[in-house]
Amino acid sequence: MVPQQIYCAHHYMSKAISAIDETFGEGYAKAHPELIGSFMLTAGLVDISQVRTDHPLMGCSFDGIVDALQSIAERMAAK
Repeated sequence: MVPQQIYCAHHYMSKAISAIDETFGEGYAKAHPELIGSFMLTAGLVDISQVRTDHPLMGCSFDGIVDALQSIAERMAAK
């Protein structure tokens, strides 16, 4: 793991424990580690979805990319 991944995992875990304990009472997160894992997974998936939509090419379907490449190849062949 690179330092950024370690930081993100630690951050997600700390926030998960805080949020779970604030919602259900002190010590609930420690007694229910599966909630911490679910929280961390959800947070990671949200981050991934934000990266996907923030990048202009990430929202493109593979079909769209294939179509664009085919169009470029056809134009190059026509020259």
